[in-house]
Amino acid sequence: AVGAEEEGVTRRAFWELGHSWRRERRWDEAVRQFEAAARRWPQWVAPRIELAKLQEHRRRDFDAALRTVQEVLEVLRRREDLGAPRSTELRRALEHRAARLRRRRGPSGGAGPWIT
Repeated sequence: AVGAEEEGVTRRAFWELGHSWRRERRWDEAVRQFEAAARRWPQWVAPRIELAKLQEHRRRDFDAALRTVQEVLEVLRRREDLGAPRSTELRRALEHRAARLRRRRGPSGGAGPWIT
């Protein structure tokens, strides 16, 4: 079994590698890294937020970005239902992003090509 300290190091490595891929403009790798982090740590919202940004701004897949934002909002809701403090500022920012994504995707949906 992996101890808490090792798990923290692994989590940080996932995060750093995702950002490294972003800095190098290797969008596919960054997306895969943040997706993997979101799968491994389902309650950790930061990788999903980064993923939504990539889906919106690089992939221009507004539907996928909106789904990801909705997943984050659901994780926050579940946390709050279990007694965690309400994440008011984060929730407000995510709801703002979701509204923008709904506008951007327009009536026909929002999947677009990768932008390199």
